Amino acid sequence: MKREPQISGFRTLENCPQAGHMPSAASGASGAVFLCSLISFVALGDAAYAQQGDLVHFTFGAEQQKFGQKTDRSRKTRSSRKNYRLRKSPPKNLIGSRIKRPRSLSAKTLHKRVSGRRALATTHRKKGRAASDSWERFFGGNKRETSFSIAAFPDGSTISAGYTRSKGNGNADILLLRLGADGKLIWQKTYGGKARDMATSVAILPDGGFVTASISQSGTKNQGNALIMRHDKKGKLVWSKTFGGEKYDIPYAIKVDHKGRILVAGYTKSSGVGDADGWVFCLSGKGEIQWERTFGTSGRDWLRAMAVFPDGRIAVAGGTKADKKADTYSWVLQLDQNGKKIWEKTYRASENVARAIIPLANGNLAIAGWAHEKGSITGRDIWIAKLDPTGKKIWEKKLGGSGDDHTEALIALPNGHIALAGGTTKNLAVITVRAAWMLRLNEHGKLMWRRSFEGKSDQIYSLSSLPGGKIVAAGASWRRNKGSDAWILTVDKHGRRGRTHAGHLKRTRIQ
Repeated sequence: MKREPQISGFRTLENCPQAGHMPSAASGASGAVFLCSLISFVALGDAAYAQQGDLVHFTFGAEQQKFGQKTDRSRKTRSSRKNYRLRKSPPKNLIGSRIKRPRSLSAKTLHKRVSGRRALATTHRKKGRAASDSWERFFGGNKRETSFSIAAFPDGSTISAGYTRSKGNGNADILLLRLGADGKLIWQKTYGGKARDMATSVAILPDGGFVTASISQSGTKNQGNALIMRHDKKGKLVWSKTFGGEKYDIPYAIKVDHKGRILVAGYTKSSGVGDADGWVFCLSGKGEIQWERTFGTSGRDWLRAMAVFPDGRIAVAGGTKADKKADTYSWVLQLDQNGKKIWEKTYRASENVARAIIPLANGNLAIAGWAHEKGSITGRDIWIAKLDPTGKKIWEKKLGGSGDDHTEALIALPNGHIALAGGTTKNLAVITVRAAWMLRLNEHGKLMWRRSFEGKSDQIYSLSSLPGGKIVAAGASWRRNKGSDAWILTVDKHGRRGRTHAGHLKRTRIQ
């Protein structure tokens, strides 16, 4: 029975700071080089972060008959490992040794350009073990599940909102997952009709309950309306209401202000002056509409993210496109607590779209998304900018490689630091590779650390802060030809996942 070739170390490193050639198993190891270049995916940057003397771990699949190499079926393991220290002449017999990984060393994923190709390597530095209380969970069924948003309660427990296609009444149903501080499932709930219903955002209420925003196509002849639901702290549904017109009206973000009011942002095609317009509305705690606003041009405009300041001011971010042939640019507005526009800015340094926004100290803001330079042969890059209270740029950063890198989530951390996360996609000859990533910047935009999470094919959509400086992330993890699982994990303040290797990953089946 043929098995697909396996690879857990994608990037090779030789000298620092410049990369050298791929270490080979023997003079005829072109298959290993071909395998690495075929499976490799884009990194977040070209700089190498290993230093001479760092311990590097590579793992290549032993079964590579698909690529012309013979299979040694007498081996008990499907992969071979070799640990060595970086030096000018790496050992040639990379494949063939079975030295076990040192248990006292923690892993850090590094990125490096190798002979014009991209690959991935895992180094281990003697900084002690990763945080043992970090956890990682998968929730899925026979089809597809995704977590689009996650929010944390003060005790470290979390609520996740997304959708499921494995359970429910329609094409897709709203999926809510309540997890304890240890990642164990407390309860799960699904809502939906015969059409498509998907939760896009969740926010915590002052009384310990929570509210969700969803796209709903059930129970209506319209293309889709905004469905807002409120639950108490035990998960019991308090009320559920729909908002929108006769066309497509989509909520992307939901927040709660200092008065306990519920704020929602997205876009509407049922009202406004253009093909689509930015849409913001405010609800009381009982779901009664307080005010509603639309913003936009004669083209297509949408709002993807929202931030609320302690004094009640609101900032929303998204994209604007004047017409079908025009470029797309990031669009940010600041509103007062009654929805009146204070200022509006469009950022046109390159084609870009804002997908996340957060408030910072002193009235500043941070926005993040993707950017693409005209004429560039590479894909989209990670884009993040810090703005002053008037919307003027304080600093701006772009990070990325040759694939499509995009930001989906952004949170503020202690000391003015920022964490952002998203995914990288690269289309190869026979497969599409997705990789989830997370990075941390200081208040000046300097990179503190970055992590690329090795998995089957992953994407992070949401982040939230936990007690002790930890971060919880939510997204999707694709299973080969079997759909995806809702994926939730925690990392410590250094971005380390802890012991989440084989035998420690837990998958809970959606019932």
